[in-house]
Amino acid sequence: MGVSFRNNTWFDPFVVLFLISSSTRLSLAVTKSEINTICTGTKNHSFCFQLFKSGPHMTKLDLFGVAKFLIKYAHHEALDTQKILQLHAESIIDPFIKKGYSLCSKHFEDTLEPFDSALKSLAAKDPHSLNLDISAAIDSAETCKDDFEDVHIKLDPQILMKINAFQYLCSVPLMISTLLPNNS
Repeated sequence: MGVSFRNNTWFDPFVVLFLISSSTRLSLAVTKSEINTICTGTKNHSFCFQLFKSGPHMTKLDLFGVAKFLIKYAHHEALDTQKILQLHAESIIDPFIKKGYSLCSKHFEDTLEPFDSALKSLAAKDPHSLNLDISAAIDSAETCKDDFEDVHIKLDPQILMKINAFQYLCSVPLMISTLLPNNS
């Protein structure tokens, strides 16, 4: 049932299919083991596990698909947080605190470009650049919190929770970037 080549070597298509399937995953969906590895590598494990539970469609995606979905979701959250910070700044009378919220809003505006770059890095299958892009977004959010700490002003607790959740969200595709194969 094999095919003979010119050099009289027999080639069995079923053997090749077996070899290919045993060396590559037949299912491209992210595995429970990968989810465990991802979530235990993040700053907030429970947030990560809850994220996967609340979005069961993510478990039908491969690692690249999950990363792409989460980058787009984080981009949306950054934009939302930036708008909330800007509205909060506009509603505050104290010019010192107003400036703090305006600056923090600017930091979140700065997270938008790394997400655009992250999507390009993901498409290019460049996990190192992807890691740097997502790290830049996380750093911008951290800078926002640091700016308030430096001048001894407390961020609105709900806004602080939103910023922390944003960073926890970003830590998931950041961790995924360490598991993706290089294109090279």
